[in-house]
Amino acid sequence: IEYAAFEANHIVNIDFNGCISLRRIGEYAFSQNRLDSINFRGCISLGTIGEYAFRDNNIRIIDLRACTLLTKIERYAFYKNSTNTFNLPTPYYSSFTKWVTAGSSEYDGGATVYDTHSTYTAQFSSNELVFRVFNGIERKSDLEVMFGETSYITDENGEFRITNLKRATHQYSISASGFKEVQGSIFIADTPITVSIHLEVVSGNDSFNLNNKGIDFYPNPANNQIYVKNANQETLEIFNISGKKVHSKFVNNEVEAIDVSSYSSGIYIVKTESASSKLIVR
Repeated sequence: IEYAAFEANHIVNIDFNGCISLRRIGEYAFSQNRLDSINFRGCISLGTIGEYAFRDNNIRIIDLRACTLLTKIERYAFYKNSTNTFNLPTPYYSSFTKWVTAGSSEYDGGATVYDTHSTYTAQFSSNELVFRVFNGIERKSDLEVMFGETSYITDENGEFRITNLKRATHQYSISASGFKEVQGSIFIADTPITVSIHLEVVSGNDSFNLNNKGIDFYPNPANNQIYVKNANQETLEIFNISGKKVHSKFVNNEVEAIDVSSYSSGIYIVKTESASSKLIVR
C-alpha cells in the first residue's frame, strides 16, 4: 500500500483478512481517517509499517501478533489514537532475538509497548530465508524446490527455510505436477527474508514436458552425461538459468549422448523445437 494511499478519508474499519501478499503499509497510508478497529490477522506477509501510517485515528486496540513476518514499525505509526499501546509480534524467523528502538530499549516478541513515537526494529542472530509456496490461497506441501544446487521439499505448511546463507544472489526453481515451473533469483544480505511463490495452473496450451512430446532424457539429475531419446531430426538446445545457451546441436540419432560434466551445478532448460523441460546438474 503506497504513500498516503487512503489518507484523509472517512474510513471507519479495515479488515486485512485475506491480504496474504501485503508486504508493506506505506507512510501516511491511513492517517487522518475515522478508524475504530483494524484486523491484522490476515497480514501474514507484512514486513513493514511506515511512519505515520495510522496517525490521527480512533483505534482502540492494536494487536500485531498475527503479523509474524513484520520486522519494522516506523516512528509514529500509531500516533494519536484512542490507545497509546500495541502488541509486538514474534517474528517467525528462528534467528529472531529481540525488538529494539532507536533509544536502545529492548522488547521480547509478544510484548506490549507504550511508546508510539519510536521506531521498532526486529533483531536477528543471522540471515535466514523462508520460502512459502501457494496454490491460490492454500500452501502447497511436498514440492521440490531447487535452491542453488541443493534440493528441498516444502513441509506441511508449504514452507522450507535455510539459515546462514552466503551474501550473494542465489538462483531457485520450483516444480509441481499440473503447475507452471517457477524460476527466479534472490539477493541474500544480512537480514531474514521471506519469498512467497504463487503457482499457476498449466493450461491446455502450455506444454513444457519433453516426455509429453515423446522425447525422453535421462538421468535427471545428472553428473556426467545425459542421454536423449526420440529427438532425432530436431535441434536440441540447453540453456542455463540465466538464459545463456550452453549447447546446441541438430540431432540425427535415436539416442543422443550429451556431456554435461563441465557444467556448473544448477538448473538448466533442455529445449527442442517443440518442447522444453528442466535438467538438474549436480
